[in-house]
Amino acid sequence: MPSIYGRIPNEPIVRKKQMLANIHAAIRYLTHLLPSAGDALVDALKSQFPNHRMVDKKAYLSYIRNMFHITTYTPEIRPDVFTIVTERLVKIDVEIQKEIEISDEGVHSIIPEYNQKSDDYFQDDDDSDDSDNDSDMSSNDDETRDERQVKDLKEKTYKLDAGMDFLFKYHSLDPIHHGDDMDDSYTQLLSLFSTFVLPTYRSRNVQFLIFHFTQIDMHRCARFVTRCLSLIQANNNAITVAVFGAAYLGSFLARAARLQKTLVRDVVGYLLSRINHFMDTYNSTARGPDIGKYRAYYACVQALLYVFCFRWRELLFNSSVHSSLPDDEYDYSISGESLAIKGLKETLTQCIYSRLNPLKVCAPAIVKQFAAIANHLRYMFVYPLLETNKRIRLSSYRTYGGSTNGDNAVAKRDGALNAKVGEAHHQLDTFFPFDPYRLPRSSRWLEGDYIQWRNIEGMKYFDDEEEEQEENDDENDDEDDEESDSSNDDDSDNDDEDEEMTYEDNDMDEDVDT
Repeated sequence: MPSIYGRIPNEPIVRKKQMLANIHAAIRYLTHLLPSAGDALVDALKSQFPNHRMVDKKAYLSYIRNMFHITTYTPEIRPDVFTIVTERLVKIDVEIQKEIEISDEGVHSIIPEYNQKSDDYFQDDDDSDDSDNDSDMSSNDDETRDERQVKDLKEKTYKLDAGMDFLFKYHSLDPIHHGDDMDDSYTQLLSLFSTFVLPTYRSRNVQFLIFHFTQIDMHRCARFVTRCLSLIQANNNAITVAVFGAAYLGSFLARAARLQKTLVRDVVGYLLSRINHFMDTYNSTARGPDIGKYRAYYACVQALLYVFCFRWRELLFNSSVHSSLPDDEYDYSISGESLAIKGLKETLTQCIYSRLNPLKVCAPAIVKQFAAIANHLRYMFVYPLLETNKRIRLSSYRTYGGSTNGDNAVAKRDGALNAKVGEAHHQLDTFFPFDPYRLPRSSRWLEGDYIQWRNIEGMKYFDDEEEEQEENDDENDDEDDEESDSSNDDDSDNDDEDEEMTYEDNDMDEDVDT
């Protein structure tokens, strides 16, 4: 609300704080006088919600704050307010990801550095600045087009961060989350996630609300996992829904720090049974790896590989003895203890070496990481298969038939990812929605919730072994050349003295050049 509205000629100046108090008093009076006014109020709040491109960050956050203040005396519209704010933040989140994908700037340089000077934007006192603050939205004529794009992107990122920080704070302080209606509140949050966040491919940050509040207790964790599993197993779901369900499930199991080991193992056991079901259904008739026909299967396998990369300690070893060992001392082949999950290695082996060949279709980055860890632990050696897969062309197996309710969505999604070319177009994306949260201010709410990736000390990747082998081959070639030179020198003893000097001079030249 511009403070100019409080300056009427020949009338006393009304400060912004007082204007807001008067507005809230009027809304409270009308909603109490007319109980049916709630629907009209929601429509008004939605229609007047500021366009994030047209207002500065203070005005944007102030509107959100005042919307939630209205819910304190009109609680019946709280679900609608949550829905409106969540939907708008998802739109900003998607816009940011689209612009980052086409921007020459790196992700870290896009995120604004404002931690040390931004507290004034998060304070609750709307009277802190009575002047019209449009400086953030103004543009400099001397700015280049790229500079304006980066500035606009930072502005959007700030608004998203501010909005997320406010939602985290509101949910944390909301008494409904700590009283008898706690389950009802989480049900609403889960419903918003399923409606607005889950189907949105480029959403990168808003889903961390469900990530954080799910980990409050194990009952919520079980509910969220069950929701993802229902998306994977339902036959009437679109293919993309199953893919997103697998991505969210795998990412949650891998990254959620407060999960119990038993839940992780139980869900991985279910994934194994689902993968076995897919193989029983498809393997006998499959011509080869085909993401067009078996996308849901590959999504489940990729989720399993991703979880394995983060949780291999919990999945492979039962005893606390191994959990205390340094990573580079783990050795599955000599552990001599019962497996934490029965049938894990057998199912992985059958899956990986089946006609469906998931290691060719799953995202190369995840396949590379899984292969390195499995090899390091002496659990599984898949590098020969990776070499064979280099000679396979996925385009020769790709079909476009199948479920009509999913293929259109898949085609649209593939079309949106037009940066993928060649074989990458026939492979899954590295889409794991709980990958690192980059918003600096609101990230404080995730402390203790998140498992950061850490490499295993001393672990080698296949590419590293190839380079080392090439270096060894080069060294061997040099030794062979030296032996050959020595042999030539011996053979040249019967040659004339001028010819022998020529050899010596050439050898010296090589030493100098070296």
